[in-house]
Amino acid sequence: MDDAGIEATARELFRQWDALTRHADMISVLLWTADGSEILDYRGDMDA
Repeated sequence: MDDAGIEATARELFRQWDALTRHADMISVLLWTADGSEILDYRGDMDA
């Protein structure tokens, strides 16, 4: 987890999407910081 490693990972991530994003005016990235269990636990209650 050093700057060079993080940069290399980010470069590879965006390189894989280059064909789809090359002509885009804007690209947005959503960083999902959970483990995904919140989807499995969802009960349909918007107040939960």
